[in-house]
Amino acid sequence: MRFEWFVARRYLKGAHRGRTRICTAGVTIGVAVLIVVISVMNGFEREFLGKMLGAYGHLRLIPITEAHTLASLADYGDWTRIFGERPGVEGVSPIIEHGVFITTEQAWGSKTSAQFVPVRGIDPRLEGEASDLIGSKLLGDWETLADEGEVQAAGGAQAFDPFALPAKTPGIFLGIELAKELFGAPPQWLWKPNDDRLKYFLETNVMGATVRLTPPEIIRGPSGRDLRPIEARVTGIFKTGFYDFDLRCALISLETARILKGVPGGGVEVLEFRLADPDPANTAKVAANLVRFASETHQVRFFPKLWTDFNPVLLDAVRIEKVVMTSILALVMVVAVFGIAGTIVMTVLEKTREIGALMALGARRRSVMAIFVLNGFQVGLYGTIFGNILGVLICWLIGVLHIPMPGGGGVYVLDIVPVEMRWAHVVGISIFSLVASTLAGIQPAWKAARLHPVEALRYE
Repeated sequence: MRFEWFVARRYLKGAHRGRTRICTAGVTIGVAVLIVVISVMNGFEREFLGKMLGAYGHLRLIPITEAHTLASLADYGDWTRIFGERPGVEGVSPIIEHGVFITTEQAWGSKTSAQFVPVRGIDPRLEGEASDLIGSKLLGDWETLADEGEVQAAGGAQAFDPFALPAKTPGIFLGIELAKELFGAPPQWLWKPNDDRLKYFLETNVMGATVRLTPPEIIRGPSGRDLRPIEARVTGIFKTGFYDFDLRCALISLETARILKGVPGGGVEVLEFRLADPDPANTAKVAANLVRFASETHQVRFFPKLWTDFNPVLLDAVRIEKVVMTSILALVMVVAVFGIAGTIVMTVLEKTREIGALMALGARRRSVMAIFVLNGFQVGLYGTIFGNILGVLICWLIGVLHIPMPGGGGVYVLDIVPVEMRWAHVVGISIFSLVASTLAGIQPAWKAARLHPVEALRYE
């Protein structure tokens, strides 16, 4: 062992080892806190983006006319096949979205409940190609949303006859939070393996219940200006884990959506895509290629909407919060580093006689300086090792315990605390800790190296 290492280790174990342990504990806490917070923020970002992309897809193409107004795409089956063969595209599905009032009688009492939410018309046989909604089913059967001509409007979708009753009541899937709010389930009831209260409530009070879907548009009918409501039967419940989507969305068949929105028969208004690489830059590139391909080869115009456009405010908030939280919590490490610097300064003052003796015996100033720099490095090294162990253990416990988010997901979008450790971040935090701890010893080490042996020993 080199001379400098030997002396530095002896100083760590000397009479002032209590201060050294406190400094090591400070570094340990700083490293652990940074690892845990960044891992939770990584998990939040991953879960939020994953659930949002699973619910909304990676890209949407909206057909438009030459005048850049919305159009209906009648031959969407051909377009799903054509676009599905393009590079970078993994799946395509047609959808129709429209905002409607959903009204129903609550399960307990005679109170009428109403919500204005966007309903999405889907084809369950194709929806799984572009989103993860098919895998989010809790109750029911997706086949109840398959188009079989069950909803018929006399004279076509645009000329809806309120006296022409549909042959069969169409089905509707409700988000679990929307179902709870519409039918009056206690908000503290959650879908848990060890708690069947919510499942029993949904099976007995919600499944099979009738809801009324009323679009906001007013039409002219035989009795004058009127709305065009449709009654639907709840045939399923889904849960994506994306709280806002589960609270503000319902799923119906494409044909029911056409009736509600007045889309010409057989048409759709949006094509939803799943891409091989949803990176924002790649998504924009694929979107431009698809729009150009459709325009040049088929003379059909599309307007692209990227996944980054679905909720830009929340996406920016996630990124900014991650940077701000990391910057603020890095101050914990800075405080620990100042503690190391203070400890080494005290050591230099207490060891003035020993420093003078070492220099009188021939120790070079560079060696004296190296002793105290290594002193800070060793404190940082031990603190970083213990901090990594503690941080990884806490992250593991968070992942195992599935800690509920405050507000049940209503405040922070997700319902459990997510965590994702990225080893690149752990290594970066460790390097930052070691460098900061080493730099903390430079100034007091330089001060010790400037001591003159005669001055240091004059009064000893």
